[in-house]
Amino acid sequence: MDLRTHDVPSISARALLERPLASLPPAQAAAFVAALMAPGQRFARAFHQHYRVRLGQPHAVATANTLEALAGAARGLLGELGYPRVHTLGFGVGAAYRPVALFALRELEWTPWAPGPGLGPDPERSGTPRSGASRGPFALASSLGLLDEHAHLDVLKALLLSIVNKALARGQRRVFVLCADSCLRDVLGHFGVEFRAALAAPDPLHQVGCFDLESIDNLERLYEVAYSLGRALELAAA
Repeated sequence: MDLRTHDVPSISARALLERPLASLPPAQAAAFVAALMAPGQRFARAFHQHYRVRLGQPHAVATANTLEALAGAARGLLGELGYPRVHTLGFGVGAAYRPVALFALRELEWTPWAPGPGLGPDPERSGTPRSGASRGPFALASSLGLLDEHAHLDVLKALLLSIVNKALARGQRRVFVLCADSCLRDVLGHFGVEFRAALAAPDPLHQVGCFDLESIDNLERLYEVAYSLGRALELAAA
C-alpha cells in the first residue's frame, strides 16, 4: 500500500493518541511489534527490496535475510520496553487502546553522520568528536512504522508532528531520521526531510535523513501539517 495513493483512512488521524510502547501490557506490546514486523508489512517489503533489488540476491536468500532482519528489529524494539524512547500512536481509551503506528526517538550530543568516512564521534576519546562531526543537541528518529491497514498520509503526518514536538521541547535543532522504506522517505522528503548520500547510515538497510528545525520553510510546512490535523506545533518550547 502506497501512502501517496491511499486516500481513505480507516480511522481519523485527529483521534490518534500517543502512548509509550513501555506503557502497554507486555503481551499487547509484543503482539503489536510482531504485527509491524510480519511478512507483507512495510518493514518486510522494505527489507526484502534491499536484499532482492539493491543487492541482487536470489529470492530465497533475500527472503531468509529479510526474516532475520525482521526478527532482529523486533528484538531491538522489545528490548526497549524498560525505557520511554519508543512511542506508539493509536486510538481508544484505557485498556481498549489499539496502537497503529510507532517511532523511536533518542537524543544525540554529536552527529554520527557527516560527509566522508570516519567523521562520527569517537567514544574512546571521552566524547570528543572526530574532525567534521557536528555538535548537538540533535534527535534521532528511527523505527518509523505503521500498519498497512492504517497507512494513510495523515497518520504519517501525526508521527512527524509528534517527533518534531518532542525535539522542540528538548531544544533540539535537527532531527536525523533512519528509514528503510523508500515510500516513507519520499513522503517525508515532501515535508522537508532531506535524505542525502553524504549521510552514511550505520547499516546498509537504512538511509539517513536530516530535518532542520531552524528552517523557515520547514516550520511553515509543519504549521500546515498541524493545522490539517487540528493539532498544535509547540514552538514555544524551542
